Amino acid sequence: MHGVESTEIIMTHALMWFRQDLRCADNRALFAACESKDTAVTALYCITPEQWIEHDVAGVRVDFERRHLAELQRDLDALNIPLVIIQAPRYADLPERIAALVQSSGISVLHANRQYEIHEQRRDSAVKDALSDLGIDCHWHEDLCILPPGSVQTQDRRYYTVFYAVLNATGWFSFTSNPYDYSPYRKLAFSVLACQTSFRINGVACPTLSVQRPQKPYGQ
Repeated sequence: MHGVESTEIIMTHALMWFRQDLRCADNRALFAACESKDTAVTALYCITPEQWIEHDVAGVRVDFERRHLAELQRDLDALNIPLVIIQAPRYADLPERIAALVQSSGISVLHANRQYEIHEQRRDSAVKDALSDLGIDCHWHEDLCILPPGSVQTQDRRYYTVFYAVLNATGWFSFTSNPYDYSPYRKLAFSVLACQTSFRINGVACPTLSVQRPQKPYGQ
């Protein structure tokens, strides 16, 4: 009797690090982490209270992210993705904490959407160095901007100094046939037609503004 070949599938384990992108829909890093059916995914969110204080993060923003985190957890539960929350005083404490998490969980790759602020860049660089020492790959995805900062340059690799040229180079004019749209040299006047309450959040009314574009640029 012939032996039966093993069909056991070796699963890899990816870590999806959420930052200011607390959503499952339209999330490049999450899509990349979940792209392979043979990859288990764990989600991560980091709370850094002392760093938030140093950055003068407003209480309303902290509350906003807290409420979105609760929504995110419900969405992740529907995808069978567990959410791990790490609390550390500052960004400088995260490399060691994240390294300990990937070691204890058998994680082989980290995915995150890139942030461009200087302290966040330094934090990500430190995390990458710590995980590289463990043989863990880090993939930073461009999700926040349509075009990554620094990617729009002249043919001789310099940055544009005229906004009109940037629009031409990036193809923004191709989105419209209206010569008044997206023009940096024409000031468009908008008149507020109505302000009405259309929905409420936690009992607070949120107004909706209706605006109308004029037939020609302002001042002409």
